[in-house]
Amino acid sequence: MIRSFIPPSEIEVATQEFLNEHHPEKTIPIPVEDIIEINLGINIVPTPGMMDSFGIDAMFAHDFSQINIDEHQFNSVETRARFTLAHELGHYVLHRQYVEEQKFEDTDQWKKFVLSDLHREPLETQANMFASTLLMPTDHVESQFEAAKQVLAKNPTFANGKLPDDVTLAPYLAKDMARAFNVSEETATWRVERWLKTR
Repeated sequence: MIRSFIPPSEIEVATQEFLNEHHPEKTIPIPVEDIIEINLGINIVPTPGMMDSFGIDAMFAHDFSQINIDEHQFNSVETRARFTLAHELGHYVLHRQYVEEQKFEDTDQWKKFVLSDLHREPLETQANMFASTLLMPTDHVESQFEAAKQVLAKNPTFANGKLPDDVTLAPYLAKDMARAFNVSEETATWRVERWLKTR
């Protein structure tokens, strides 16, 4: 049975357990392609026209043996492709058991399931939460945020040593943090703002 609402804290635990097993070094940027292809033995297959034809960035094969990802995105938009692959890993970790229980008879049945809005919405939200936490692990978010604040504090504007509060700073520090994690500025901003709410 699919769980429509998995608490973010539970998704974070699942993400940390996944990283402990597949990237215990926890170095950043997280090597998401290596984790998929080397650690898990899953093929990444750049596929022309996925977004144009189906309106999706990527999808797993029904047996989880490969990920088809939009070719243009994979070759031209690195941060987006990294998030997309991490998103697919979210499906792999959080939803694989449910999908396997469906026993799809052929590829057409699988595509119908994947493209159905009835099934997609809660699963996509959960996979997005997994992806942002995977690419930006909490311990690194904290250290990178503090490092970015220290750099900002050296700016003459803050000679008095008083910085704005963390919530105000979050979107301004996200750009430098995004480079460290090799994610988009949008992803970094969302992740940092969520982290600040739960720390």
